[in-house]
Parts: sequence; structure tokens; C-alpha cells
Amino acid sequence: MTQDINDDWKKFLKRWMAVSLALHLVTAYFSVGYHSADEYFQILEFLNFKLGGTPLSDLAVEFGERMRPWTQPFIYWCLVKVWQALGIDSPFTWATSFRLLTSLIGWLSLLALAWRAREWFSKNERAWRFCVRAAALLWFLPALHARPSSESLAGSAFLIGLALVDWLSSRHKQGRF
Repeated sequence: MTQDINDDWKKFLKRWMAVSLALHLVTAYFSVGYHSADEYFQILEFLNFKLGGTPLSDLAVEFGERMRPWTQPFIYWCLVKVWQALGIDSPFTWATSFRLLTSLIGWLSLLALAWRAREWFSKNERAWRFCVRAAALLWFLPALHARPSSESLAGSAFLIGLALVDWLSSRHKQGRF
């Protein structure tokens, strides 16, 4: 009987996170343009500079002042190099893959939070189920997660880190660490 209860919440979580994943992938695929100018001028233009497509004189002032980190453009540069190795040189394909990657990381942040919320709402199964459904169906999350902006990716990384720190802390308190 205990095994059935454990499997029940896992099935519930898998079902709703699958719905959320589908919404994230569809949104990332059909999303076009940009949400914020920073997404274009401080991520994609820096990437294009690294690829040899944008002259230094055309970059935003942040580049010369070294005000922006290179982590995200570097991740996308690595992805472009994979595409180029496969013979795919379409910037539209590249941009779609950036949105898909960023969206998947955003979805992972939702999954991590839903997983940890199981413990946070351990005394109220109904509240946890409501939170999982709400997170899976919150209409603007797939749209925000699909944008290859520094804010989107940093927010997702923060939430994944928060869930991991909370999990490690709970294991430490239980003496399992």
C-alpha cells in the first residue's frame, strides 16, 4: 500500500511536468523576435561578434566596458559550433536551438521546485498538487523561459540551485549527508 502512495505522487508529478514540457517546447519553437533589447544586443550580438559576424565598433557599450558576462554567449557559441560541425549554418536554426535550450533549463527549474515542494507541503497533499498544476499551466512561464535572455537563464539557474541547496540541507538535517 505504501508503494502505491509513493508511486501515485510520482505519476502525478510526471504527468503535469510532461504537460509543462510540451508547453515549453511548443512555445520555444514558435516564439519569434525578442522580449527585451538586452536579449538581442547583449547576448546574440556578442555571440555574433565571437563568430566573426559583428564588427567591434557595432557592439553595445557594455562590451568595451566589460560589464556583461560571457557565460551565456559562450554556451550558445558551443551550440553553434556543434551545428556548424553538422553542416548547419542557418542562424534561424541556431536561434531556435537557443530558445529550446533556455526553455529546457527553465522547465528543469520548475521540475526542481515541484520536486522540493513535495517536502515543503508534506502536510498538505492537496496544496502541493495545486502548486504543481499551477506551475505547469502558468501561461507566461514557457514564454519567459523560451527567451534567451540573461534574466531568464539566471532565474532558472537560481531556482535549480535553490532546490538543490534545500535538498542538501534536508539531507544534512536527517543525518544522510
